[in-house]
Amino acid sequence: MFRMQASLMKVLLTAGTLVACSILFCMNLAAQTVQAGYKLSVFASSTQAYSQPDSLVRWRNSIFVGYQNHVAKDGTDGGFSTIVQYSLGGHVQRMFAVKGHNDGLRIVGETHLWALQNEDGNANLAVINLESGNQKVYQFPPAPHGGGYDDMVLKDG
Repeated sequence: MFRMQASLMKVLLTAGTLVACSILFCMNLAAQTVQAGYKLSVFASSTQAYSQPDSLVRWRNSIFVGYQNHVAKDGTDGGFSTIVQYSLGGHVQRMFAVKGHNDGLRIVGETHLWALQNEDGNANLAVINLESGNQKVYQFPPAPHGGGYDDMVLKDG
């Protein structure tokens, strides 16, 4: 029994050391990833009204950030994510609420923002007309793999 405990202690100690080293490595790596001629700084801050930034996309002279707001990853809690449009200076220009857990943003054409929700099931796509602000939501049928969709790619326009 003592041998088993000693063996288990070695495994736990090794695992703990690996986790600690990984954390330190990642912290050090993050500090060194900015290339010469660039700087890393806070672009904009969220408020208590929206949290958990995920997807980013640029459109003309603004940046859209999709905030997940602790909504269930399959949208079953009925919550809403917030998509915030910022100026390039980091000032809020407008916001959109989309039902579900936002996990993908894309600009399609010149005037449409596609927002994909619910990576773990019950996926939907909100298409937002950026000139009018109107939204149209499309619900996906159940995915063949049993989950949802994490992001999207446009192919051939």
